[in-house]
Amino acid sequence: IDNATRTVSFTDKTGLAVGGIKAGALTLATGGTVTQTGPITAATATVVNTAGTVTLDSAGNDFGSLALDNGTRDVTVADKSDVALGAVKAGAFKLSTGGNVTQTAPITAASLAVAATAGTVTLTNAGNIRLDATLAASTLTVTSTAGAISQSDASAMVVAGAPRFTAAGSISLGGANQFGGDVQATAGGALTVRDSDAMAGSFSSV
Repeated sequence: IDNATRTVSFTDKTGLAVGGIKAGALTLATGGTVTQTGPITAATATVVNTAGTVTLDSAGNDFGSLALDNGTRDVTVADKSDVALGAVKAGAFKLSTGGNVTQTAPITAASLAVAATAGTVTLTNAGNIRLDATLAASTLTVTSTAGAISQSDASAMVVAGAPRFTAAGSISLGGANQFGGDVQATAGGALTVRDSDAMAGSFSSV
């Protein structure tokens, strides 16, 4: 579908293989597994799927903003540049980008994996934030304004720069993390931060 910068709405009662879409505002509603064989370019994109996985992993994808509801099923998304995440519901959520990652609504996922080859990853949520997979970024900012930030011991963050973690509740980051710069961590509760190598920074907890 090529509709330049104009609106596109598409519904499929089962699964769908996307051959490529150009749109301004894109709304996609499906009832089965979603894959793609060509890139999607959209200023805003909303995907709602009621069965199966969603895999939008074309290296040419370019979403200005993306909201996605796949219940508790897995989602994989690639974007070649910056992306602003709206509300996301998924099982395992994997995101790879070539630019900045920001967030305007909550992400609800059993696990979160983010790989950004450039730019800053900024995750902000009023509730708890759990990082339970691999997260790679040049710089990283994670803020929970009314909850905790946690991580499973089996997961890892690799951040080339100086990460910042701020939580109203506790911060527990016990994975095999590697932070290239000074860590800033401020917690309203207990505070645990682990780095596989030497670690420096500023740490505060109450």
